[in-house]
Amino acid sequence: YLNANAPKIKVIRPQASYLVWLDCRDMNLSCEALNDFFVNKAHLALNDGAMFGKEGEGFMRFNAGTPRSVIEQAMKQLVEAYKTIRTNLSFLLTANESNVLTITSPNAGEGKSTTAVNMAIAFSQLGEKVLIVDADMRRASLHKKMKLENKLGLSNVLAGFIKVEEAIHSVNDTLDVITAGQLPPNPSELLGSSRFKAFLEEVSEKYSYVIIDTPPVNIVSDALLIAPNTAGVVLVVRDGFTYNDAVKRALGSIEFAN
Repeated sequence: YLNANAPKIKVIRPQASYLVWLDCRDMNLSCEALNDFFVNKAHLALNDGAMFGKEGEGFMRFNAGTPRSVIEQAMKQLVEAYKTIRTNLSFLLTANESNVLTITSPNAGEGKSTTAVNMAIAFSQLGEKVLIVDADMRRASLHKKMKLENKLGLSNVLAGFIKVEEAIHSVNDTLDVITAGQLPPNPSELLGSSRFKAFLEEVSEKYSYVIIDTPPVNIVSDALLIAPNTAGVVLVVRDGFTYNDAVKRALGSIEFAN
């Protein structure tokens, strides 16, 4: 769902799952060797090549009995799915003044954070500067997925304790991360404050794309506070898990907020 009367686009359902679960214990190769294989073949990886997510979020599990040709084909499908998402969003963002996207889902466990991370990776591979921000301060997860410290982050910036540049983790030349930071007593108030708007203005000038990972929209209102200040909302649902009523409720809330 995007603002500014954006044209409708066809929803692409990838044949592959959102993420890959590598069970190195069942294979005769180290995780490092497998990750090198995926980096070279799939070109969708970060640092040591690990894909991000946790078992149970709609994953593909590969073990010793899985032929490499099957793994490689599944990875190609996964990569193409994210490239399609990247292309569609790139076209839609050109019609908006903002280069910031809100990522949310109806409920927890639907893969929004995994999708946000892989979208950030996909955009960064265009050679553009990308920032991904963990605004899910109640259940922060980006620092775990990306193996980063979470002592300082968004909450510390919005509370006025540190400057934006002090909270940035540089993953590589094109991808930066701001983790959620310490859990504040008032996440919604911080995200709805003038300081958060000023934060978005500052980072949107420094980066080509800013991706904000927010809490599930049917659980708390944080995403609804953020959405009007961004180009639009990407609603992530999980096949075979998310109920239709939950999607309708989420879309209704997003439309009302915008």
